Amino acid sequence: MNFITKILNFINLYYKTLLIWCLIIIICVLLLIRLNFSNYFSHYFTHYLKFQQIENYDTNNVNDTNNPNFNTAEYLTECINNNIPVSFSKYGDGEYICAFNISEGGNCDNDSYTPKLRESLINSFKYMINVSNNAHIGLWHDYSFKKKWEALVDKPVKWVEYYSIIFNENNNKVNNINDKVILYKTIKQSKLNKIIVCNELLNKSKILFDANHIVNIPFNNWFDNDFESILENIKSLIGTDGNHIVMTCCGMSAKVLICELIKVYPKGIYLDFGSALDLICTKKDTRGYSYNYDSVKNLLQDTISESWDDTKYDNIYIEANKKLGLHM
Repeated sequence: MNFITKILNFINLYYKTLLIWCLIIIICVLLLIRLNFSNYFSHYFTHYLKFQQIENYDTNNVNDTNNPNFNTAEYLTECINNNIPVSFSKYGDGEYICAFNISEGGNCDNDSYTPKLRESLINSFKYMINVSNNAHIGLWHDYSFKKKWEALVDKPVKWVEYYSIIFNENNNKVNNINDKVILYKTIKQSKLNKIIVCNELLNKSKILFDANHIVNIPFNNWFDNDFESILENIKSLIGTDGNHIVMTCCGMSAKVLICELIKVYPKGIYLDFGSALDLICTKKDTRGYSYNYDSVKNLLQDTISESWDDTKYDNIYIEANKKLGLHM
């Protein structure tokens, strides 16, 4: 009898302990929600639940439908040298999650998935494929995204390597580091009207590419309220159609921006750099790419100026550590 009593007491204690832990977990979750950590969970936890079954990335299958060996950086260089209208837009995980309403919250830059942005991303993708000419789409390395995007349009999508103009660990025939270096140098040497759209911490990109104009945007959440004014500002800088390169480093909204500009200025060149310039301009790796600052600087030694590391830029690096790549 004594033995049975001990067992019952143990079971009773076990369930009480379990109940206490359940209550603690529930309280913690409620506190996190209260403290507005929804972006964090949507980017890490929700992403994992939604996409854990996604296929491995295969460069040869992702590139241009008509040519699996398509080298985007090399082709963009040719377009700039010959002033051929072209666009390159990167549709990553943030754009996918926002467009298809996978989760609430926002991306790794704390850019919110708003209904207005969601609708605009879908409409922009449709226009770029169905209407615009020579649009190349960088496909995020979760290969299952491809079918959902393709279901939106009537024409074949010119899929290309997502990292086509980003220095990362992949180095192969369609994602060649030397071709990217040549592309950056070609942009710098081009006499076309060059406009860069970016946050203030990337202002060194104007020097990097010897750009004519720079348009600063907020770090995030500018689409719903500021998009129209920023669009009109860029339009005022373009001038005659067919004589410009617009480079965007402004998150998910860049896809909509490029689309709206192409509707009015279809003869231009549009390049979606995204986070590609973060490291070289701010010394902050915001995405976990394999290259460090000195490595990229060495690659671009023929493109950057002698005063690139001048101490007058030190405040940029300090602020970048506070404001960029906070999910890292």
